[in-house]
Amino acid sequence: MLVDRVYRLEDISTDMSDLSRNVGLDFERLPKHNTTADMEPPVITNADREEVAMMFRKDYEILDYAVSDMLATTK
Repeated sequence: MLVDRVYRLEDISTDMSDLSRNVGLDFERLPKHNTTADMEPPVITNADREEVAMMFRKDYEILDYAVSDMLATTK
């Protein structure tokens, strides 16, 4: 499969008009469906982060993500 552009999820809100224009659809914002306001985020351990980083290392490299960002701990 060939693609013209890869959109990053973290930038999708600012890229919506470009995406809309490229796919020929008229939308400016992504609708939110199935959201849960009172749901607690999952607990992700450093071991979990390391496993994910190893599993997706090649993807991070191709998409120019820093593996070290994935391994950084959160509060």
